[in-house]
Amino acid sequence: MNLGKAEEFFGTKFEADAGALVKGNLLSLRVSSENGILTAMLVRDTKDMFIRVDPVDPDQAFPLGEYAVKCDDFAIVQAKGIGPVLIFEYEGVRNNFIAITKTENGFSISARFDHDT
Repeated sequence: MNLGKAEEFFGTKFEADAGALVKGNLLSLRVSSENGILTAMLVRDTKDMFIRVDPVDPDQAFPLGEYAVKCDDFAIVQAKGIGPVLIFEYEGVRNNFIAITKTENGFSISARFDHDT
């Protein structure tokens, strides 16, 4: 997994989470913008990514938004006239249900839900 793509996108690094049962298995990243705070947690052995966002504290019991996605790689594409977009990939397939766009004011999460799954 190329964490460098996501770290470059967010402008900060993933760090080992001290609360992990297996050392180095849980990585987390935290970034603040004028719109709020985003945390991303990656469970390395299961390839699960958890993204939490909130205007005040994404670590609270009920943050404004919480997303889970399978992820073993990242891609960055350019949204014309807007900015870079972080796409999550799993087993070589891009996840079209969630993406994070970097804007001049911070980050924007786009989520699409499929009621058939």
